[in-house]
Order: sequence, then C-alpha cells, then structure tokens
Amino acid sequence: MSCPPTSSPLAHGALRRLNGGMATYMSTAEDLPRKRDAVRTRSELLAAAQSVFATVGYTGGGVREIAALAGIDASLVRRYFGSKEGLFAAALAEALDIDRMLDTPHESFGQHVVAHFLDGERDSPNPLLIMLLAMTDPTARVIVLSTLDERVVAPLGRWIGGADGALRAARVSMLCSGFFTYWKLLPLDVFANGIDADTRRWLEQSLQSAINGPRP
Repeated sequence: MSCPPTSSPLAHGALRRLNGGMATYMSTAEDLPRKRDAVRTRSELLAAAQSVFATVGYTGGGVREIAALAGIDASLVRRYFGSKEGLFAAALAEALDIDRMLDTPHESFGQHVVAHFLDGERDSPNPLLIMLLAMTDPTARVIVLSTLDERVVAPLGRWIGGADGALRAARVSMLCSGFFTYWKLLPLDVFANGIDADTRRWLEQSLQSAINGPRP
C-alpha cells in the first residue's frame, strides 16, 4: 500500500493553500509548454492526483488543480483517463501496491508491514487517506470499494491461502484502516510524537495474528 514519490513529478506546480477544502495552486517559471511523452505525462498526472486526493479528498480536488500541480494542460486528463473518475480510479489503483507488502515470508508479515508503514517514504501520499477522504462521495465510494477488493483484499487473501484467506485479508485491511485513521486522519494527542515502541509491537502482533492459521 504505497505510493510513488511525488517530489520530482510535482516540481512544476506548488500547492499554495487549502481554503474550505479546495486546493489552489500557483504556477512557477517552469510551467512552460514542453514536449512530452505519454508515459511521463501519465505518471505526472497520477502523482499529482494522489497528492491532491490524499490532501483534500475526491470532492475537494478538481481536474484543473491536479493538472496545474503537475504542470500539464487540463485537457490531457480526458485524453489519458477519460474523466475525473477515471483519473481517481487509476491513481488509487497505482497507490495500492500490495506487492511490496507481500515480499516477505508469512511468519514476518506483521513486522514487514509495520516497517513499510512507519519506516518508509514519509512524503508519499498514503492510499488509505485517499480512500477515507473519498468515502463521502457516492461515485468515489464505489471506486474505492471495488479497487480495494481487487487490488488488496483478493490478492492478499490468495497469498494468505486457506479457505478463510479472504476473511483474514479483510481483517488486515480493517486493522490498517483503523490505525491510519487515528494516526493521520484523526490524529490522537497520544501519538503526537510518533508511534511508541509498545504500540508498534502491538500492531505487528495484531497483523501477524490476522493472517496466521491453516494454509495449504
């Protein structure tokens, strides 16, 4: 569940302020027309979309603001993604990189996932924030639920194995969503100085317990 770094692709636009949930941007001298290739343009739009949707949500982030942050003409969003909904779906799908979480033996899953969350890239938008901030919009909610199942719960369930693999994968998703809700979205004062060692161990053990069980 990770996101690509956004510092390089977003160098052509700067987030200026959040005003009533809406993001506004100021252009820089680098926001000049330049020859682009399709892969680079798509990548920059996805990175900008992930940053905006993780900050102000699906409703608060507009296509023009996302394009401005990426330093790209807004008309290219339709060309590459068809619509704002298509851009949101693609940005979330790319952010939900379950493969990195599964690159570990089953017995070290808990420690591996917690290290990925707490010790990984701090500047990368978090896909859980993208999902949580989007749930008030009916269209985005449908996209979130289907993408979460397709990109996280289903592959994690297959990796866990067993008749109840999907159930155990859902428990992992519940733990991760709750943790990030009270760490990032609704931060509790007790975690103001970071996650303490005891809480880290508790999360590691809880995640490990969620996937433990009979496997073929």
